[in-house]
Amino acid sequence: LKDEDDKDLATRREKYYKDKFKPLTKWLKKLYGMSVMRVVVSKRLVNTPAIASSAEFGHSANMERIMRAQAYSHGQHDISMRSMKIFELNPRHPLILRLLEGAPPEDDENFKVASEIEDAAWILHEMALLNGGFPLSDPDAHTKRMMRFMQSQLGVESLALVPEPDLPVQEEVPPEFDEEDLDDALPKRPKGTSPEDAIPLTPDENGNLHFEL
Repeated sequence: LKDEDDKDLATRREKYYKDKFKPLTKWLKKLYGMSVMRVVVSKRLVNTPAIASSAEFGHSANMERIMRAQAYSHGQHDISMRSMKIFELNPRHPLILRLLEGAPPEDDENFKVASEIEDAAWILHEMALLNGGFPLSDPDAHTKRMMRFMQSQLGVESLALVPEPDLPVQEEVPPEFDEEDLDDALPKRPKGTSPEDAIPLTPDENGNLHFEL
């Protein structure tokens, strides 16, 4: 009886989530276009906001990379090489709930989605693709979105480069050395080659010079 109650509760929750998130799933499918086959509410996610997985009869992420590389090498377009992906949303995750708030209602075609909501939806899509092992279809657009995100988070008003500094011409001043620095800088003579190391020699009574080695 407990199993039947649990199953009934799961069924009711599934229907509730499907109806509640229908505006979001519909908008995301339109936004993502052909990059995903469909957008659904997931039954298995716990902590992750979303995942991208292969459809039942689609090829894996690794197979997609191989096929796209082959298409590029032959000068072909890679559209047909992309796998059929299912984009799954976690209905309990705060990020998904926030996207739901910003998604257009089903009966309002003139609703204008805020740019930050759209950027967040794309970043979520790209995160799910990367976590699933799939390549990004547009790395340049991903980079621009991340730049806008960083600009917003860091409070940077403009991304325009600051001008190069106009520095005055400085005269070259020779370095100053004291006597100790100068002594250290001069090369050292081998022992026995300086005048101070000379051994005085005095001839004996016969006029011969003798010295010890």
